[in-house]
Amino acid sequence: MRVNRRRASGRVVLILAWLAAAISLAVWSATVEETIFRMLPVCLFFALAQPVLRHAPAAAILAVLFSAATFGLAHGQTVGNLLGAGLGYGLPMAVVFVRRDWEHAVGAHYATDVAPWVMALLAS
Repeated sequence: MRVNRRRASGRVVLILAWLAAAISLAVWSATVEETIFRMLPVCLFFALAQPVLRHAPAAAILAVLFSAATFGLAHGQTVGNLLGAGLGYGLPMAVVFVRRDWEHAVGAHYATDVAPWVMALLAS
C-alpha cells in the first residue's frame, strides 16, 4: 500500500495549527479574563468593602460574588449566563483566586478553556 506523503504531512500541519490555535486562545482568554474579572474586581471590591464591613471574610465573600456576577454578565446579559457562566465557572475561579493566587486561577481557567478544543480536535 502506497502512502501519499503530501496528504499525510498536510494532515500533520493541520493538526499542529489546530493545537497552536487552541493553546494560544486558551492562554489568552485565561490570562485576560482572570485579570479583568478576578484580579481587578476582587481586589478593588475587597479594599472598598473591608473598611465598611470591618470583617475580612464577609468582604471576601462579597468580592467573590461580585466577581462571579460580572464574569457571568460579561458572557451575556441573561439570567442563564449569570447562573451558568457566573456561578458555574466564575464562582469557582474567584474562590481559587482568593484561596490560592492569580496563577492558580489562570491555570484552572486554561484547563477549562483548552479541554473543549482538544475534544473537538479528537472528534474530527
